[in-house]
Amino acid sequence: MMKLIMKLQSKSNIRVLLVMLIFLIYLGCEKEISTTAPDEEIPQGFLYVESQPLGSTIYLNDKNTGRITPGLVPYLESGNYKLSLKKKYLRDTTISVTLTDFDTSKVFIDYLQNPMMLGKITFNSSPANASVYLNDSLLANKTPFTIAGLTPGKYNVRFKIYNHRDSEIPLIVESNKNSTAYSVLRDTAQWVDYQIANSEIQSNILTCVTVDNNNVKWIGTSNIGIISFNENQFINFNTSNSLILSSYVNCLAVNNDNSVWIGTNNGLSILINGTWTNFTHNNSDLPNDNVNSIIFDVNGNAWIGTNNGFSKFDGSTWQNYNYASSSFEYLWVTDLALDQSGNLWIGSNNFGILKFDGNYFTEFQESAYNFLTNRITSLDVDNLDRLWVGQQLTSQSRGGLSIYNGAAFTNLYLGTTNNKINNIFISQQFKWISTNEGFSMYDENNSNTFFSTNNSYLSNNNVTGIAHDKNNNLWITTLGGGLNKYKMVTK
Repeated sequence: MMKLIMKLQSKSNIRVLLVMLIFLIYLGCEKEISTTAPDEEIPQGFLYVESQPLGSTIYLNDKNTGRITPGLVPYLESGNYKLSLKKKYLRDTTISVTLTDFDTSKVFIDYLQNPMMLGKITFNSSPANASVYLNDSLLANKTPFTIAGLTPGKYNVRFKIYNHRDSEIPLIVESNKNSTAYSVLRDTAQWVDYQIANSEIQSNILTCVTVDNNNVKWIGTSNIGIISFNENQFINFNTSNSLILSSYVNCLAVNNDNSVWIGTNNGLSILINGTWTNFTHNNSDLPNDNVNSIIFDVNGNAWIGTNNGFSKFDGSTWQNYNYASSSFEYLWVTDLALDQSGNLWIGSNNFGILKFDGNYFTEFQESAYNFLTNRITSLDVDNLDRLWVGQQLTSQSRGGLSIYNGAAFTNLYLGTTNNKINNIFISQQFKWISTNEGFSMYDENNSNTFFSTNNSYLSNNNVTGIAHDKNNNLWITTLGGGLNKYKMVTK
């Protein structure tokens, strides 16, 4: 009996549990159905915003809408809004806007009608009285002056005055602010520099310069070959666009036929009327490919100094010369010069000075002739037939300048003890001495004027070469400061 009762109770419990489960499922379904809200209506307010100038970012209630004027902000509820426009260099502008249901509102904001939105520029220059171009438009006044009512933004200011290089500066004008445009204009009445930053010249690392019969300047570089300059255009001849033998140029010379002779560290290149001819020790009797000096005698023969002797070349035939002694096996020629009697003077890096009369050599060494050192950097002969000699310092002796009058040497020191004479160029009665601390000018009385970045507009003190053109201008190459033009006052 007890077993039967327990069995019935068990079945009854199962039925109760099933009823309760069905009831709970029903309640859950009823709750889900009864709590679903109806679809919300999408707001239909629209705000179209324009501005002058364009391109302002649109903010509503201090939140960025991501829209730029002219722009449409959609799906706005009715009500009052704080509309702000933000644009770089302009003050923010804020107004109130009221939208109604299904309303499309248009707003136009003209910044430029508000004087507080505009800016000013004060223009000033040294020297004063310069013309001013604002974004390439010439202004009526000359410096100093101020103009107001300018739309904020970026401007380009150019100052221009006679005998000075134009100066350009970028400037930003902001709302309700006075910006200042000031520039010191480079005086070009006597000095002009040509550098990559201010001209079309292709290199600042210049090694030498010469002037041809048409007054074209030819400029050697240490990195891109040669550059020609007719004072209107710089043209570069390098190993990529021409047949020049090397990017590194040691020396330049122009022959009577206006051919340009180029000594490089890889041989001799000759350019005439656009045609290149090259000579190396492989295709000619050139004694060495490091060509350091080229000069021409009265007959048009070229004398070419190299790291291993020198050559005479008449255009077809080479005649080589070397000189050996017990102290060295070869002659390292650094420079050549011809005197009024036709004697060839040879400066060397390892021996001193030699004079060659066409048949015999005469030795000049510092121990016997009392000049400064045997390491010669440059030579030239003046109109009194005196030999000017630049010398490099050694571990025992200071370098400098020596002048030989045919009987004795007079020694001069230029600059500091570390100063090096790079080149000597003699033009008319003037002697120009290029050094790595500037350059010296000696007049006919041997009075010396020294030019450097401290007392002139020279762009760099490391002067490598000087040449004189037909217009009484001096052209100066520097190792790092590009090309300089010095307009000589005295002829």
